[in-house]
Amino acid sequence: FEINSLKNATPATVSRAGILFINEVDIGWRPFMETWVQQRNNATEKNYLPSLFDRYVETLVEMTRRGYKEVTSIRLINKVSTIIYLLEGLLPSIPEDKMTPESIEMVFAFSAMWAFGGPMNVDKSSDYRKKFSEDFTSAFGSKFPKEGQIFDYFYSAETGEYVHWNTQVPKHVYSPIGNKAGENPFNSIFVETIETVR
Repeated sequence: FEINSLKNATPATVSRAGILFINEVDIGWRPFMETWVQQRNNATEKNYLPSLFDRYVETLVEMTRRGYKEVTSIRLINKVSTIIYLLEGLLPSIPEDKMTPESIEMVFAFSAMWAFGGPMNVDKSSDYRKKFSEDFTSAFGSKFPKEGQIFDYFYSAETGEYVHWNTQVPKHVYSPIGNKAGENPFNSIFVETIETVR
């Protein structure tokens, strides 16, 4: 069986397939988050992360409930999972001596921003990412620089502040185009931009 083909199946059919369905509304995202936090080794993370989840997630859910359009609908548990996966990748980059509640919150804000704002639709008629950027800044203060949108920045563990993505774009080195020796075929040329680095 495929999970999506069981959408209209009877409970007997689902139980024979050996699938346990747990309604997202009944359980919510907190048990997943609490289990993950308990497995963290750093005491600062264990103490500070639950309050960040409480403060950010509920506020972002209310903020994006109306007036926003996502490219594709994403469930809340998936957004919380995205925050957790980003934190797992970013928290180890913070040196132990710089692991403070402030640095954890900056990494958390970056993760929450991408989890909730990343799927926002940008098209000719409306830019929901821009609206999200403005609302996120007004809801959580000015952690990000004022120029541009919040999506233009990432947290640098080395400097302890948000840095513009354009600092990570390598300078393009011109190389001759062609099929002769010492030349590059046109289809192998790749020019890095903010979008490809981000």
